[in-house]
Amino acid sequence: MFLGLKTGGHDTAAALVGEDGAVLVAVAEERLDREKHSSAFPRQAIEACLAEAGAEAGDVDGIFVPYRYGHAIWGAGVLPFLRYRGASARGALRLARRLTARRRRAAGVLFELGFRKAPVSLDHHDCHAYAAYLTSPFQGAATLLSVDGRGERASARVYRGSPEGIERLATPGRFPHSVGLLYSAITHHLGFRPNADEGTVMALASYGDAARLEPLFERLLRYEHRRLRTDLGLFAHYRQPEWSPSREFERLGCPPRRPGEPLLDVHADLAAALQKATERVVVAIARDGRELAGADDLCLTGGVALNSVTNGALATGSTPGRVHVPSAPGDDGAALGAALLGWSRSRRGALPQRVRSPFLGAGGAEGASTQLNLRHLSGGWAEELAAGEVALARAAGHLASGAIVGLFDGRAEFGPRALGHRSILADPAHAGVTDRLNETVKFRERFRPFAIAILAERAPALLESEVESPHMSMVFPLPEHARAQLSGVVHVDGTVRIQTVGPEGPPLLRKLLQLFDEMTGVPALVNTSMNVKGEPIVETTKQALACVERTGIDSILIGERLFAKREPALRAPDLHVAGPGIPS
Repeated sequence: MFLGLKTGGHDTAAALVGEDGAVLVAVAEERLDREKHSSAFPRQAIEACLAEAGAEAGDVDGIFVPYRYGHAIWGAGVLPFLRYRGASARGALRLARRLTARRRRAAGVLFELGFRKAPVSLDHHDCHAYAAYLTSPFQGAATLLSVDGRGERASARVYRGSPEGIERLATPGRFPHSVGLLYSAITHHLGFRPNADEGTVMALASYGDAARLEPLFERLLRYEHRRLRTDLGLFAHYRQPEWSPSREFERLGCPPRRPGEPLLDVHADLAAALQKATERVVVAIARDGRELAGADDLCLTGGVALNSVTNGALATGSTPGRVHVPSAPGDDGAALGAALLGWSRSRRGALPQRVRSPFLGAGGAEGASTQLNLRHLSGGWAEELAAGEVALARAAGHLASGAIVGLFDGRAEFGPRALGHRSILADPAHAGVTDRLNETVKFRERFRPFAIAILAERAPALLESEVESPHMSMVFPLPEHARAQLSGVVHVDGTVRIQTVGPEGPPLLRKLLQLFDEMTGVPALVNTSMNVKGEPIVETTKQALACVERTGIDSILIGERLFAKREPALRAPDLHVAGPGIPS
């Protein structure tokens, strides 16, 4: 067995690949320690992986981490100090000390857990590339593009994947020039959390006008001669706090916002200009990457691949070929890539088995409806209504009548989005559904949009486009007739994020979609993760029931058993007041 570990920074995780090259399990630490974007060493995730596989530490043949520490110290510490005037030598020293301490802590915990093999360090973007290609539907050659904050030094890299193997082609982005770091820095500048709230900034961008700040961002973020460039006078993160644009950036019309302050039009304009620049650069890198690789099909990965608006722009652009984004394109997914690459190295470059299912979490039996103990329903706040096919039909009826329904089934999704095993569902045509979900369930800003799950075979007719987005990773513009059918979830810019659910998709979600379509003529449902703002997606039955009890969810399917509340939905606490035109 081969264990992949993301051990430091945000989104730590563990993944286990068997001797035959099959992925056995992959778990993010946040699902177990309940700290969103957890930076803790993934001890609980390791233990969960071993338990799911029925293995012990001694059964593991190799441990692999998606980070080469020495290369990171040199590429993101020493080189910037030597090359750029004003870079901090102390910063390079701090980086070296931090990474050295991380390695020592990891070695200590692994020893406590019974491992006697030292972890092997692998290139960060190589791990992203393996996870992307081996979770894709592409049987032949494909272009692989990994874009994030940075790995060791690279911030963007192009590969060619094929059944013969995966090869590097180009590195168009190198620290300190980075799309991901810039996006996170401006996320912080807007009063949100970097490496956590970039999706909030992406949603805010739809309310802004990019034109006013577009000239500034054309200077700030460029892609020229197949090289990514950021203006280091405006974004001097290599010699000051990482998440701070320069004073000149502020003087040019981009005032910062403190957390909790009202959102003003200028903040939305800044988000819009950032989003447009991100799309412009990533689309250009992908275009050149496809030319280098000689393959139209594209696998997009790395933290920037969490930007579903950019992904949609790639999928609907003029370039032929399909676009695949794995369910976990961020740093948690790098743990899976490390395990896959580690297996490949042990087999002299042979590729392990492909994995198409995103439901790789541990503890699947715990989530089965047959295991649910009614004593979980403490205080008698809910009652069981039905089981089996009757439960599914009644749940679809609840949805058609405007209720909010939870769906909990089997092994959890690996990645940041619920795809039908840890979901909250609602009618996408119901007036006010977005506000109700934000105010009484998610407890978050009202401008945040929601995604839909849609029957894959019905999606082309409704959306007037060939759509393939099984991991809810792309935003698409809606034609007018579809906006009428999905009026409750259409975003302010006329778009919606899509999850296509085909015959191979999660069976309970697909059955609910079919039943709802028969009742209403709408082949789609709102699908959002079962959690509230600031918390990870639920992992266990107990957590799912607790989420239902304290939110406005009306009923929940646990496997094929339907439970409903006895009391009416709760109301959310007040959220901060927004500025003109931007819902709070």
